[in-house]
Amino acid sequence: MERYKINMPKILPPKGLIAIDGLAGSGTSSTGAMLAKRLHRFFLDTGAIYRVMALEITRAGLDPNDPSSFEAHLKEIVRKIGFEEIDHVLTFEGRAVGKEIRT
Repeated sequence: MERYKINMPKILPPKGLIAIDGLAGSGTSSTGAMLAKRLHRFFLDTGAIYRVMALEITRAGLDPNDPSSFEAHLKEIVRKIGFEEIDHVLTFEGRAVGKEIRT
């Protein structure tokens, strides 16, 4: 599968970013956000990115169990993912999606 670039803010903290992957509900987002705040770094919520991808694959009516059915669609999804620079909020097509992906 091809790798895709996420639209990141133009200005990142000088020391970089924090991204932690792990099992759902294991505290990776809470830990990553707390660590990033303490170290004055940007927090990249990878779990939220996966949720946006899953939501958009489902909305498009594609089979989430068949990668060949949605692989071509991923590039377009990833192109539309972004972050608000001030609050580090995940966006899709320019709108915050936190509530949509966490219900």
